[in-house]
Order: sequence, then C-alpha cells, then structure tokens
Amino acid sequence: MKNKKVLVLGATGLVGRQIIFNLLKDTNVVEIVCLGRRSISSTHFKLEYHKINFEKLSDYESLFENVTDVICAIGTTIKKVKSKEKFKFVDYEIPKQVAQIAKAKGVDSFSLVSSVGANSKSKFFYLQVKGEIEDVLKSFNFQKTLIYRPSLLLGKRLEFRFGEKIMEAFFKFFSLIIPKRYLPVDSNKLAKLIVENLHQDNSGNQVFESFMI
Repeated sequence: MKNKKVLVLGATGLVGRQIIFNLLKDTNVVEIVCLGRRSISSTHFKLEYHKINFEKLSDYESLFENVTDVICAIGTTIKKVKSKEKFKFVDYEIPKQVAQIAKAKGVDSFSLVSSVGANSKSKFFYLQVKGEIEDVLKSFNFQKTLIYRPSLLLGKRLEFRFGEKIMEAFFKFFSLIIPKRYLPVDSNKLAKLIVENLHQDNSGNQVFESFMI
C-alpha cells in the first residue's frame, strides 16, 4: 500500500475535523494539506494548513503536487452566506475547480461529502446543486470518485445551528418510523469510512447512501 499525500477542503468543519483526526492516525498517510480561508497553526509534522483565496485557485496549483487523494468536505448554507449565488460558489464552483486542478495533476481519487437526496434534477435548490457537483465530478473520471450522501450529521459543531438541534430531536423521537436513508449519521463514523476507503480497491464512481455509512 503506497504512502499517501491527502489534500483536504473543509478541514475545520464538523466532518472535516474528524477526517483530519483519522488521517493523522493513518500510518499510510504521510502528508496532509488543508486549504482554507484562514490561517491555522499546526504542531503535527505531517499536517499543513494553507490560507488561500478560493476565487483564485489557479494561483495555488503547486499545493497539489504529488497529492494522491483529495477529500472535499467543504459546504455552507444559504442562511450563512445570504444568497444562492454565494452558496453555489462554495458547494459547486470550489469543488469543481479543485477537481479540475487535481485531475490535471494526476490525483488518483476524489472524495466528496454530498447530501442525502442530491439530484441535479431536484426542484429544491440545495439538492439540485449537490446533484450538479456530483455529476461534474463523475465526468472527470478519476481512478475512483467516492461520493457520500449523509442525512443530518451528528456531532459537536464549532457554531450553534438551532435548526439542526430541532431536527436532531425530531429524528430521535420518530426514529422507529423514519426510513433508514434519512436517519442521522454520526460525523466521526462518516469520517472514518472516508479515510478507510482511500485504501480500498473501489475504482470507478462509488456512491455511499446515508444508510450505508
């Protein structure tokens, strides 16, 4: 099993933090490169954080040198960014441009944290955008493209989301009658699966629905 250099987007988010934790424990991962909007110091020898301008991603192509795998856990909400255009930039344009650079640099695999119900033909804007980026990533034909579609993610966020707390309570109360694909997913369980699958011989396009996580 070859040593891996993994590039991560969304490393400071709920799933991203758990992904970093699992990558650091993985002895086959020798280097982790994280791209983000702010500077973060790191004391671990194989972990680097880089503050970048996502509107000028082409300026940072050198950070993709010798990368074997990309994990994209980046994402936002319309409520947070205040417009559909800004939401689509984060959840569609950034992953698309990163995939373009990664493909040109010979990256082996691209893993994406999407959403349950993602569908480019959906009537719901959020799910439509998620489906569109899935379709685009599949078209790049990486050695393997791994797409994860979790339902509500459980875990301790750095920011409080009142709506998600309400949904957690709802799912807990009605857990016995809610279809499995819509049940909440533990963020650490998802992150662990994402890292484990970097080493699996699952070539081609793979989609992991919420109940498979």
